[in-house]
Amino acid sequence: MLDWHGVLSGQPLQWIISGFLTTVWVSVAGILLATLLAVLLLALRLGSGRAGRGLVAAWVSLFRNTPLLVQLLFWYFAAWNLLPLAVKEVVNDEHAWSILPGNVWWLTPEFLCSMWGLGVFTSAFLVEEIASGLRAVSHGQREAALSQGFTPWQELRFILLPQGLANAWQPIVGQYLNLMKLSSLASGIGFAELTYQVRQIESYNAHALEAFAVGTALYLALGVAMGVALPLLMAIGATLLALPGGIALAGLAWRYGGLVRRLLFLWAEIIRGIPLIFVIFWLWYLLPMLTGGDLPGAVTVTLALAWFTAASVMHSVLAGLQSLPKGQYEAALTQGFAPGQTLRLVLLPQALRNVQPSLVGIFIGLLKDTSLAFIVNVPELTTVAGQVNNRVQIYPLAIFVFTGAVYYLLCCGLSLLASRRFTRRATTR
Repeated sequence: MLDWHGVLSGQPLQWIISGFLTTVWVSVAGILLATLLAVLLLALRLGSGRAGRGLVAAWVSLFRNTPLLVQLLFWYFAAWNLLPLAVKEVVNDEHAWSILPGNVWWLTPEFLCSMWGLGVFTSAFLVEEIASGLRAVSHGQREAALSQGFTPWQELRFILLPQGLANAWQPIVGQYLNLMKLSSLASGIGFAELTYQVRQIESYNAHALEAFAVGTALYLALGVAMGVALPLLMAIGATLLALPGGIALAGLAWRYGGLVRRLLFLWAEIIRGIPLIFVIFWLWYLLPMLTGGDLPGAVTVTLALAWFTAASVMHSVLAGLQSLPKGQYEAALTQGFAPGQTLRLVLLPQALRNVQPSLVGIFIGLLKDTSLAFIVNVPELTTVAGQVNNRVQIYPLAIFVFTGAVYYLLCCGLSLLASRRFTRRATTR
């Protein structure tokens, strides 16, 4: 029988909170350092000729091909001792300004060596991920930038890097998630992050299973926090595309009967009759052929969600339009409104208000459907949960129950927010 009280109270709870906050801070610091180093290495590779490319190649080869734990041990036990004594004394002294929120001291040998080791290790992977994104940028853009008098650094900063990051942001997010998980290895140099504190609880009261279960849940929570923003962004982006698109299609179907309406209905039935996962696959393979270049997976999924959802929005809004009394349309025409003005100013506002509950249901379904992004390796919530499960392989039930709970809270929160809005509107009438 598990005894959670021995972990979630007293000194063990304080250790867990301290370790969790320390993990968050060292992950943030390592991500910032890794990103800075990767950008500098890219600039060196692009602007310093053969010597610069050779130096970057040596950096990548060295840090990618040696274990991170060995690197951390080297930085802490060897490189730290090579620093001047005055520097080590400054770091070892207590400074009130070096305390981060949560009582985390960053000016310590353990924090600095962990941050540096994680940042250097991840930069070797980041530079190649960003470089792959840069290779997707057409060579003509580089030539155009040089012809306009851009220096190599300006060319990287203003022309290449924004497009390269847009092309490679998915694997970049994956590297950031990996850095957060790899911070657990810093316990090997005595850094009091989450893994260190969990092991300390094991020694303190022998509650090993409970301690590691809590640690696993907290690592998953960090991964989810980094991954949950992506499905929300995809859902918002798809909504912004699907809502006006569906409304426009409903307006066309209402305004023009005959062939136009039949063609729109045929399109909607085809889209709604195909599983969403097939729509994602179709766009995943067709869009690169049509655009001549690879699109980020999140963009492809967002477009697929918008394309798929627009058909449902069209039917819902059209039903709202058809439910309005015909006298409203005739009254608007007698007042001199054109058919388009009648639709936009008189009918659509009423129809949208009437079908709001239906639209909320559609967009809650859209939010849940973002989980299908895992099939093209977009690092959203479900993908992150799978990665954590593959890494831990101890608590699959807890991991996926937690993932389902996060989706439930997001969807339930949206539903409750909409319900309160409808109730408040009904009471004010």
